Amino acid sequence: MACVFLGAAVSAINLYGLHRISRFIGSAMAEKKEPPKELFLTFGVVLLKLPVLAFGFLLVRDLGPSASGGFLCGFGVVYFALMGWAQALSSAHSSR
Repeated sequence: MACVFLGAAVSAINLYGLHRISRFIGSAMAEKKEPPKELFLTFGVVLLKLPVLAFGFLLVRDLGPSASGGFLCGFGVVYFALMGWAQALSSAHSSR
């Protein structure tokens, strides 16, 4: 169960980095200035998300044969929940 939680936590970090980058690009297109602290946080999360993913996978690899599958299940649960939320949000906006 800890492997699933670790996979979900790593996935949440990855999604936060993706969210920050999309907000950064959106504010750049709207010609709004981002505070330097937020810009540093955005690029820090983006640069660290792949090493965190690799470290998490290497950490659970030694726990047993089913640990890697549990990690990937936790990783997938977060992404599938995000896709379901986005689909529900887009269908709610289209029905207005």
